[in-house]
Amino acid sequence: MRLGRTACLAAIGLLLAGAYGQTYGGLHQDGEPLVKDSDQATFFAWFDTLGYAPIVSGRFVQIETWDPVHPEWRHDFSFGFQGRSDRGTLEVVTTELDSPGSQWRTEREIPATKRYTVVDFAHWAHDTFEKHKGQRELDSERFEMDPGAVLELVVTARACAARGLDDLAAKCFHEATLAQLGYGNACSLREDIANVAYESCVLTLDDASQPRGRALGLFRAFVKRYGFSSWIPESTEAIKTLERMDAADRARTSHPAGDLSTLNLHDRIAELIYRLQDQVGYQTSVPGGPDVFGDAWNSPFGITRAGAEREPATMLSRLGYAAVPQLIQALSDNRFTRTSGIARFEGGREYNCPVWRVAEIILRRITSNGFEIKTPDESKPYQVQLKAAVEAWWQEAKPLGEREVLIRGIRSQAKEAYWYAPRLVEGYPKEALGVIASALPKADAYMQERLISSLQNLHDPNVAAVARTYLVHGKALEVKLAAAHVLAPTHPSLAVDAMRTEWERARKSRNPGVLGERDLAAFLLSSGRADAVRTIADGFRALPGGLRFEVLQSMEFQPLPPETPSQQWGPTPKPPSSPQARIAFEHAIEDLLASELSDTDVQKGLQVFDPDDSYADPRVCDEAGIALARRWPQKYRFHIAGPMSTRDQSRLECLNTWRISRGLSPVSTP
Repeated sequence: MRLGRTACLAAIGLLLAGAYGQTYGGLHQDGEPLVKDSDQATFFAWFDTLGYAPIVSGRFVQIETWDPVHPEWRHDFSFGFQGRSDRGTLEVVTTELDSPGSQWRTEREIPATKRYTVVDFAHWAHDTFEKHKGQRELDSERFEMDPGAVLELVVTARACAARGLDDLAAKCFHEATLAQLGYGNACSLREDIANVAYESCVLTLDDASQPRGRALGLFRAFVKRYGFSSWIPESTEAIKTLERMDAADRARTSHPAGDLSTLNLHDRIAELIYRLQDQVGYQTSVPGGPDVFGDAWNSPFGITRAGAEREPATMLSRLGYAAVPQLIQALSDNRFTRTSGIARFEGGREYNCPVWRVAEIILRRITSNGFEIKTPDESKPYQVQLKAAVEAWWQEAKPLGEREVLIRGIRSQAKEAYWYAPRLVEGYPKEALGVIASALPKADAYMQERLISSLQNLHDPNVAAVARTYLVHGKALEVKLAAAHVLAPTHPSLAVDAMRTEWERARKSRNPGVLGERDLAAFLLSSGRADAVRTIADGFRALPGGLRFEVLQSMEFQPLPPETPSQQWGPTPKPPSSPQARIAFEHAIEDLLASELSDTDVQKGLQVFDPDDSYADPRVCDEAGIALARRWPQKYRFHIAGPMSTRDQSRLECLNTWRISRGLSPVSTP
């Protein structure tokens, strides 16, 4: 899932009255808005020019929503106002002026076949007001309302006024205006709505299904109608960039580049760099970066993006050093792409990654170099300093060639060596083992772990001997675990037995925190062996609550072996040795999870963002229920959303389902 609020505005929603563009300015330096919205009638008159007619006249509905990556997981609901229904789509304006149920769409039309029901708006509006009022009163001295909550209150207020609920409309509007008195970047209600429109422009840039001409139209309308917005400079520059891109695209229509296979290497690289304007990528964590390669560990929820190997970013990365000179030149390319990132220090705001940003990501993968700017110059843009740093590196690396750069880096224990090793294994397998083995004795534990891990993809009969040495004599548990992963495909019993011993040794130590290491538990829980699972289960409740929670969390997304191989979080499960072993393994996993349904230890301060439901302060038993429902969706149901009574009812139902399957009598439920 993407982090941060994404708000989507339909094209017709930008028909604003220009008069207000001269009246409302930006923010004071202390964050206070220059002009606050306080008069309800004036504000509603302005709001009605925005093109949101369904809020005034449409039916209020609850829409079933879906998850874009795992549609079978999500059964949630959005609320909104029904508009027109045309050609198989249904227009819905949600209470936060965004797209119902999917953060990956920029349209506010949904398939008419999606299930929706008419809801009592008055009752919903009253509950919404009480919810937001209660949240403010919890911390009245230093209150800062989320922008999404502000929008919901504004929309609710306007809808109440249109339906004769004048008293409730006034209450909701007043509650929304209190956000203008908050700390940090407090802004007027109009600026909040302008931010929605700007985010819509950005999301349209990201959406490969939307023509860039539509984005150009949105930005032009934004500049014309939202003269008070702090996003005017960015929008003005975006218009210039989009106009240049449009002209270049029209020129290429009359002079197409031809098939890649017919181009020489230089022209092929140039064509791929041009195609980066259509490169798709998403950022799913903060800190982090956009995934433009479709890799399992960076893609949304660990899913490899279909067709990523044919995308320009991946194809350029596979060309290696040959693509570096032209990619360096691309570091000056400000065209937009279909790749989105998240601004870490700007409240999770989404931004579009230009071509130069994507080129930077590709260069880092090709070179295994982070291009750290050692002495930043605040007077120069990062883009300029980055290009200078890459050019300086290339002047040194070009005469040596990739092979020599990698070997020298590993032997010298350079800080990039742990990135160099996988690249050496991939590109120069004959030299890889000798170079890595000679560097291991001098490396610290962190470097040893990374170097050994790189050997997993090296098909050399002598790899096992190196891994055995560090399985026994590794400097730290992480090193031994890395060696176990290397040995698991060819020597599974040796690897699993060694890790069982390490788990038992750590559990009996005076410092149980040494188990850190949900990775060690994940290895054993994916081993395909029931005895390895029982090793984890033995004394499990005595482990720290945080570790218990992490271990159960690691079990959510691992398919039961031997399923069709797929990319997922954690190690790939090993197939049990026989059908009987498989049944025993599954039962052991299920028994461990079921035993934790009575573990009510609360993880205070923990907030979990996941593809299905986000939740705070979870209990260990909640995670056990989630894992059971994820691994056996036909057998178990668990509802993390809702009050504690709902969660308790769900976990008792899960417990009884397990007890009945084991021939035990069910426990009584409230």
